[in-house]
Amino acid sequence: MPAIQLRDVSKRFGDTRALESISFDVKDGEYLCILGSTGSGKTTLLRTISGIIKPDQGEILYDNKNMKDVAVEDRNAVYVPQTYALFPHLTVIENVCFGPISKGVDLNEAKNRALQILKLVKLDKRANSYPNELSGGMQQRVALARGIASNTKLLLLDEPLGALDARLRLELRVELKKIAQENGLTVIHVTHDQEEAMSIGDRIMILRKGRIQQIGTPLHVYLSPQNIFVANFIGNTNFIEGTILKRNTRGSSIRIRGGYQIMVDDTSHVAEEPVVTAIREEKIKLFDHPIEAKNTLSGDLIGANFLGTFIRYEVKLDNGDILAALHPPNSDLTKLRLGDRVAISFETFHTKIFDYPVLGLKRELEAY
Repeated sequence: MPAIQLRDVSKRFGDTRALESISFDVKDGEYLCILGSTGSGKTTLLRTISGIIKPDQGEILYDNKNMKDVAVEDRNAVYVPQTYALFPHLTVIENVCFGPISKGVDLNEAKNRALQILKLVKLDKRANSYPNELSGGMQQRVALARGIASNTKLLLLDEPLGALDARLRLELRVELKKIAQENGLTVIHVTHDQEEAMSIGDRIMILRKGRIQQIGTPLHVYLSPQNIFVANFIGNTNFIEGTILKRNTRGSSIRIRGGYQIMVDDTSHVAEEPVVTAIREEKIKLFDHPIEAKNTLSGDLIGANFLGTFIRYEVKLDNGDILAALHPPNSDLTKLRLGDRVAISFETFHTKIFDYPVLGLKRELEAY
């Protein structure tokens, strides 16, 4: 039975549409990550589920019980906000103990549990410090520890790792998922970091302008984005505008800018239909010499950025389109210099075709 159910939930602030007809389920013990850019409605959705904000319409149910008239403190849910909301007059351990003690847990038991959780977030040595003696990242970890210590059934996390340094953020991702699994928690975790969402979420939800764009496992969303916005928001994707030239039982040929042609496996569109072809950057191969192969285009190298695991190369094709390719830094391509002539190539089965957007490709990619 789903732990959380939302049915047609909407919320407006004046003329601003924050949430529009939101419906989804979160199963008991599931870890759901809500992903979206600033202003997409992530925090509003989380605060609505917690009861801090009342929806204009729709229903929110916990284990099939309607939460319409249930107070925030009676929902057995803990909301951990971006702003930490720590008690300034209490020490770190007193802040973490506050929830369990308020629910009748013995003081010693509450302190022992608090210390265990503070060790997980690497703050046990600051247990007797006050919030104003801590950095922003430390305060965020205290807020996270306090939420975990409350022994709630539902944990609502609003950018819980946002203020942490990169290394600690990676470590706490693993710990968060482990804590949730070991304690049987249902977690709804809001973030703008796609790597964070995909690494810890059982499922991820993509929000845009208050509407759900897609919800599914990280792998499914990555491999099968439902629209151009999701394809762009999750992963690194190139888009090529064109028109279907012809199709047969094996695939379609697409006429792109400059009179060039590319081939795709997709057969869902008819001749003369405008489309957008999406190709992941890691699926494009870059060559420092001319080659003869299907879906090969030539151009000039205009960018090369070292990203650690990959180098991201940008190529301005002879037709004016700009495509990017990711390659490991140990390849022979590191000898390339800006302005060099190069060739790019991709397989027909690494492409995905979308209907051409009514308002144009640029507008479709906008988050706002």
